[in-house]
Amino acid sequence: MDLPQYIGPYIAVAGIAVAISLGLLRITKIPAVVMISSALITALLFSLYARITLGYWDKFVAISFFSTAAYACAISFAMLGIGRLLRWPFFLDKKK
Repeated sequence: MDLPQYIGPYIAVAGIAVAISLGLLRITKIPAVVMISSALITALLFSLYARITLGYWDKFVAISFFSTAAYACAISFAMLGIGRLLRWPFFLDKKK
């Protein structure tokens, strides 16, 4: 099964968002901080990669940044929701 070439960036952004979310979840258990920070870091990395690849700042970089951040936030939100719904210990608050 061959995936179209435009699917690759979506898979890459989702993978980066999941990895960053897991790292931030290790540091803090606050879902809002994890989601927003993961989305912004993922969008920043994706924008920097595009800048390095193109060699200049595209005039639509702001649109790309915010759409990537929204997509990464949705991925992070879904991952946190599934983890808490299934009661995986990594996603739940530590009991005092």
